[in-house]
Amino acid sequence: MATLAEALAQTLLPSTCAICGMVLPWRGSRAGVCPTCWGGVVPHPAPVCSACGSPEVEADGPCLGCRTKPPPWRAAASFGAYDGVLRELVLVFKSRGRDELAAPLAELLLATWRRAGWAITYS
Repeated sequence: MATLAEALAQTLLPSTCAICGMVLPWRGSRAGVCPTCWGGVVPHPAPVCSACGSPEVEADGPCLGCRTKPPPWRAAASFGAYDGVLRELVLVFKSRGRDELAAPLAELLLATWRRAGWAITYS
């Protein structure tokens, strides 16, 4: 049951999800996005190609395309497919100036970097 302060805040200061437009719950939302939308952010399944980052690979290592014609870069990675909720989050961050999404999106990039197993190198 909501406390009086929660009920007043939701009544006087309603907030809506930046993605779906639904009213944000008092607890559980993050950076102006509801828990349901955050749940729609799906990472690539493991494994991914070590060269291009494509999830269309059957085992660890480069995919068939990268083995037959290696790309001009050393490695690439992405958190998930650029569609659905993830695409909407990036577009809202970039085009609507929703800076509060910077930290959660950076966490997704950090998770991708860790999953890729890249070492830190200093020049």
